[in-house]
Amino acid sequence: MPPRGKKQNDSANGPALLNRALKSGEFADVYLLYGEEDHLKSLYTKKLIEAVSGGNEMNVTRLSGETATPEQVIEGAQILPFFADKRLIVVEDSGWFAGASDSALADFIGDLPDTACLIFVEKNVNKTTRLFKACAKAGAAVELGAQGEDTLITWIARKLKAEGKNIRQATAEKILSYVGTDMNRLGQELAKLAAYTGKRTVVEDADVDAVCVKTISAYVFDMTDAMIDGRKDLAFAIFFDLLAMKESPQRIINVIGKQFARLAETAMCMEAGMGRDQIAGELDVQPWLAGRLMRQAGRSGHERFLRAVDLSLQSIEDIVTGRIEDQVACEALIAEA
Repeated sequence: MPPRGKKQNDSANGPALLNRALKSGEFADVYLLYGEEDHLKSLYTKKLIEAVSGGNEMNVTRLSGETATPEQVIEGAQILPFFADKRLIVVEDSGWFAGASDSALADFIGDLPDTACLIFVEKNVNKTTRLFKACAKAGAAVELGAQGEDTLITWIARKLKAEGKNIRQATAEKILSYVGTDMNRLGQELAKLAAYTGKRTVVEDADVDAVCVKTISAYVFDMTDAMIDGRKDLAFAIFFDLLAMKESPQRIINVIGKQFARLAETAMCMEAGMGRDQIAGELDVQPWLAGRLMRQAGRSGHERFLRAVDLSLQSIEDIVTGRIEDQVACEALIAEA
């Protein structure tokens, strides 16, 4: 009989916990990988499948969210593995952990056969459900969420190093400000940078400007920067660029409102004497982003930013009630804020 899987501490850092298991070869009977970082969920799902199954796909059953049922998991887990210690059942995006959970599956996980290993991969979970608690008790419930600034900068440097490229920390921070923290998207932009720089060994700021596709939040950051400084022509130019990219005026107004709300909060924190790291904690943002917000907020007072938030909310109300067209409302907001 194969040994019962090791219960693992689910309160530890997610990637560190999984790396320890992969290094030691001691695996839990059940893994629940959840959170918003799809890159890490995909990476560790593949690594766990390879390690637990030994590369033998005959002992791996994969179930997808739309078609999977708890009964399939229970039935599959009771099938004996073929010339191996474990049969692996992988369930992705079931949605079973977000609301009312299946009591039969939760009970089954509490008395899982020694020959079975389960991996659930989910976006959203409710930690109060029986199913979540059963997985956490029988194995490891591991959150793989957005990674911190230092982790992402190190990862960017490592990915580029593998392509024979070096990058300064400030340039890596610029990539994050353009692209965001989603590691799948970051990986795509880093591949573009590596190809664009050719034989050059250093990725520069100019390369990021030339190649990386900004998120709407990055565009709006530049837009609000121009609005604060009174450079309305630049703000309108960015707005028309966003329209050309098929962004809706109402969504742009929403993002502008959120940005000014952040700036108002940043300005009030600065007025209270808080530093960058304190503000990052208060706003729940990365320190590099807090630094950018502080530089932007320092050029005006929180009253102006709060007024811009009010104008944004009024613009949305005017659009919803039909008093004004969305593009006209956004143009008025840019002119007045």
